[in-house]
Amino acid sequence: MRRRADPPGVTPSAVLDAALARMEGLWLSLMTEIPGSAGMLMDRDLRVRTAIGPLWGRTPSELATMRGKTLADMVPAPIAAGIARHFEAALTGQTRRFDIVTHITYRCSIAPVLDDQGRIAGAVALAFSEEQALHDERAGAAELARRLSQQSAVARLGELALRRPDLDVLLDAACVAVTEGLGVDASFVLEPAGPNGLMRIRAGRGWSDGFVGSEFEMSSFADERRDLYAKPVVIADLPNDTQWRARPLRDQGVVSAATVRVGPADSVAGMLGAYTFSPRRFGDRDLDFLSAVAHVLNGAVASLEVERRIRHDALHDALTGLPNRTLLLEHLTAAVERADGEGRQLALYFLDVDHLKVLNDSLGHHAGDELLRAIGPRVRSVLREGDMIARFGGDEFAVLCDDIADEAQGLRVAERLVRAFARPFEVCGEPRFCSISVGVVVSDPHGDRGPEELLSDADAALYRAKERGRGRHEVFDAGMRDRMTVRLRTEDDLRRALEAGDQLWIAYQPIVRLPDLAVVSVEALLRWTHPERGAVPPSEFIPVAEDSGLIVELGELVLRTACAQVARWGGGLRLTVNVSARQMALSGMPGTVGAVLRETGLPADRLGLEITEGLLLEETPATMETLDSLRRLGVRLMLDDFGTGYSSLSYLRRYPLDALKIDQAFVHDLGEDGRGDAAIVQAIIGMARALGLVVVPEGVETEGQLVRLIELGCQYAQGFHLGRPLPAAERRS
Repeated sequence: MRRRADPPGVTPSAVLDAALARMEGLWLSLMTEIPGSAGMLMDRDLRVRTAIGPLWGRTPSELATMRGKTLADMVPAPIAAGIARHFEAALTGQTRRFDIVTHITYRCSIAPVLDDQGRIAGAVALAFSEEQALHDERAGAAELARRLSQQSAVARLGELALRRPDLDVLLDAACVAVTEGLGVDASFVLEPAGPNGLMRIRAGRGWSDGFVGSEFEMSSFADERRDLYAKPVVIADLPNDTQWRARPLRDQGVVSAATVRVGPADSVAGMLGAYTFSPRRFGDRDLDFLSAVAHVLNGAVASLEVERRIRHDALHDALTGLPNRTLLLEHLTAAVERADGEGRQLALYFLDVDHLKVLNDSLGHHAGDELLRAIGPRVRSVLREGDMIARFGGDEFAVLCDDIADEAQGLRVAERLVRAFARPFEVCGEPRFCSISVGVVVSDPHGDRGPEELLSDADAALYRAKERGRGRHEVFDAGMRDRMTVRLRTEDDLRRALEAGDQLWIAYQPIVRLPDLAVVSVEALLRWTHPERGAVPPSEFIPVAEDSGLIVELGELVLRTACAQVARWGGGLRLTVNVSARQMALSGMPGTVGAVLRETGLPADRLGLEITEGLLLEETPATMETLDSLRRLGVRLMLDDFGTGYSSLSYLRRYPLDALKIDQAFVHDLGEDGRGDAAIVQAIIGMARALGLVVVPEGVETEGQLVRLIELGCQYAQGFHLGRPLPAAERRS
């Protein structure tokens, strides 16, 4: 049979096929219960979905193979010719009733099958023998209508569940379906609300005002055996029932009840019930319908739980369980809108854990993770109920305090946050101290800054707190924004300078032997000539390079360029190169140095690497391994700016150092004529000699200072008085 053109209002889709599938299941269950009946379900192409009964002149096994066939394929020609036009009419929305006469008479009806939106999905034919039709016409029609109505109600509820509505909307729709589908006075969905069988009415229909949302005890839910969870329950006479301790139901006038559980037996989400205020006997079909509605709820609740878990995971940090950056931004955006609308203020704090790397390197990352997990509860202990803490990433956290009185209150919170870290944390069973740096920004009640600006300002304040020594808080001011803008521009320009290759160059400052002033070594110093800004001071771009990580690439550039240059100069000249803590943290640092020495041909004993005291302070196994590996290469290790940090004899004894460079501040104390305070310099020289270390004072700017250093027994010195940093082309051979 050729395909018909779609009649008005008919839209082919998977939804229409689903409507046929629902009808097919219900229809088969009905037809098998009515003796002598026959029927056929056809799709919109008038092809058989299902056929049943003796009318069609085929055995049940033959009918089972007819799916997808046309009327002409399966029905005797006289019958096919008679009913084809009735099926055609059904596809236009008409219902036809007629008789078919074989050896007995069949009363037939053909009607369209509609989906939930009223679109025609196919057609269904029902045929009853005249005797059966006369006997069961009224009862059968009523039962069919009731069950079709119930099936349609379950289907509509299922379609609603697929649209992922709010759970309360779905539960209310389920109560409507139960009340109308069973013709009962009331219905509700219960959920556990606490121990001892306390239940809450989550949704309901047909109850007095205030009953939905109330709580009451039910003995079956307090019973640890949960006998009433295992199967549907029918209560024929609730007022005289001794099993249920549900007085509120009796007070509402409930006489009969039918309930089924919602959720699997091992994780019950609640109960779905139908109730009447007059006696009624609930049968198996009533319970089947209740169970079908509960099944829809089961699937929806499970899907919503999965979605809730997925959303939670997407908005929370996996390690700490705290809200992540995305959720913080959502809350911050809403808080800014509320503050702007009501003329209130809020405070945003950026927290950075100081020296977390020390803990990771000394005890392992599992120890660092343990500390990070403990930070949330510690910070929470000094906040208000509604304040929010989030993990921003790495060792950075953020705190949002909505609705503060003024900046003074915001600062008091910052002080509490810093003080909270004065107590040790228990990490790997031992007390461990750590501090935090805090950047603070307080919003303007006039609402001149949006969420992203507040985040940027808090970050700028945090940067200043770290610059000023850590373990402290700093409040954002307008100057910080300007400085942060400059810093970001400097970072961008520095990246471009690395790519361009012609802006960065090396200056070489001599280190001389005393007292003959022979140049025995040079220190390689990175310089940057910006195409627009001119010479950028190292004090401006080196800290930016450290924070951004660019120092690693810059450090390798200096090492490679300087080694190649000093190798070309030859003559036994030595080289010293500054190495950052970030470079030393790389496990491949010794390999990089070894590769550069091989490529440039510079002997290892002519290379000295200058490290800072801050690096020694961390004293991690990784640091020790890197230093030992470098020493095995044959390079010299020098401690730069000695005396300005956490100097300790124990550091000097534990690490494989070759030399100390005395910070220029101590040389400056000698005075221009060299007759100032020399006690510290003298002490350092004596200590270094006892440990077998070479001493190199930095910052020698006058002849008087030089003479005094010679008198104190220094063997080497460095400073402008002895030679300024110069590019390779200007250095005298």
